[in-house]
Parts: sequence; structure tokens; C-alpha cells
Amino acid sequence: MGESLEKEGFWLQKVRTQNVFKQLETLLRECCTRLYAANKIDNLNVTVALHGENVIQTDVNLKYAKSTVGYYRATANPDVQWKLQQIQDASNQCVRALQTLLKGIRKYDEAVASNSSSERIQELILTVLSLVKKNIKEARCSLTLPKRKSLVELCQFQPIKSFNPPLPHDILLSYYIASAKLVCAAYQVISKVNGIQTVTIYTAECDLPHLVEVLKLLSTSFSVAHEFMINYCMLKRNFSSLLIVL
Repeated sequence: MGESLEKEGFWLQKVRTQNVFKQLETLLRECCTRLYAANKIDNLNVTVALHGENVIQTDVNLKYAKSTVGYYRATANPDVQWKLQQIQDASNQCVRALQTLLKGIRKYDEAVASNSSSERIQELILTVLSLVKKNIKEARCSLTLPKRKSLVELCQFQPIKSFNPPLPHDILLSYYIASAKLVCAAYQVISKVNGIQTVTIYTAECDLPHLVEVLKLLSTSFSVAHEFMINYCMLKRNFSSLLIVL
């Protein structure tokens, strides 16, 4: 049994590790490539031209009772960068994961070539995969959890001042990512006679197929790293227990 565990450990460390590293590299490179590279709602219809993580044009049609025609309709071609930070954050995390992996592969190859101890190689493998998993998890969160600007931030946000005609004084618009979808939210601030303000929110959203694919790739990458770490740690624990018994 001891010999069998030792052979399995050798296979995991010498053979399977290289395959896992290569598989992760392929998946993460595809994520990086894809990241750089409409549902109709009665109250709000939006068309957005998205280039990478930047909104380069948007058309808005919002039901607006104060307008003589009952709707506010406008177009914006921002002359300042209108960035969807969540896509940029996900991209940065994918790049960090890939850089960490490539650096880890280089150190792993050097450790094997210099006949480093099995313990040192084990520690290196687990450290690299832990860091890669952390980056992948943060990238997934960036594309699934909405990151909304506050109303105060929106008031000071330069791109929304580029609409023609200008936004009504009681309307604010925001774009963000949620569950790999592009969401446009219109906030109408209503002041009542007693001085209390209420906010009515309308949203329109559309799927972003390339982000859906990125999420699938990230989930696969996370599973590959996680499964390998579990098997590796389990084998290491069983081998240590066997040595204690012997």
C-alpha cells in the first residue's frame, strides 16, 4: 500500500501537475482574450454600444410623465471614457491569475530540474493553485455581483452629462454588470410636499454572451484547480498517516 501511494504521489506531482497547469493556462488565456475583445421593458428601453469595457454610445427611451410626449428619449456619445469597471476588474484578475500561474510553472520546472525536495515542490504547487483560485473567484464576483454607483456619485459622473437632450433634473442613469448581464438603471427622484424624497427605479437588461462564456471558463478553471488540490492534499494526508503507522 505504501508503494502504491508513493507511485500515485509521483504521478500527481510529476505528471498530473504539468497537465493541470497547462489546462489552467489554456482556460485563463481564453478568459483574457474574451474579456478584451435586449429585453424590452415598457418603462425603459435602452440600446448600448459596448467596446471592451467602455460604453461608446447609448440610446435611452424612458417613460417620463413630465414630458409633453410622455417619454424622455436621448442619445449619448460620451466624449470622456465611460468605463464599466466590473469588466475591467474581472480582466485584471484574469491577467493576475495567468501571471501567477506562469510564474508558478517556471518555479516548478526549476524546482524539478534542481531535484528539490518533494515537500518544497508540494508547497509550491499548493501555494500557486491557492493564489490562482483566489484571483479566479474575484474575477467571477466582478461579473456576477452588481457594483452600483450611489446617487451622489451619479450626480458627479461626467459621462451621464453627455446626453442630448440633457437628462431631466430628477433623472439619473447608471450602467453596471450583474450576473453577466448589462443593466441600465434609471432613477427618478421625486420630492413630496412634506419634503421627503422617494426614488423610483426602472431597469432594463440584456445578456452579454461573451461574459457568459467567460464565467463558464472561470468556473471550469476553478474546478480544475480545486479538484486537483483536494486530491493532492488527500493523498498527502494518507501518505503521512501511513508513515506514522509504519
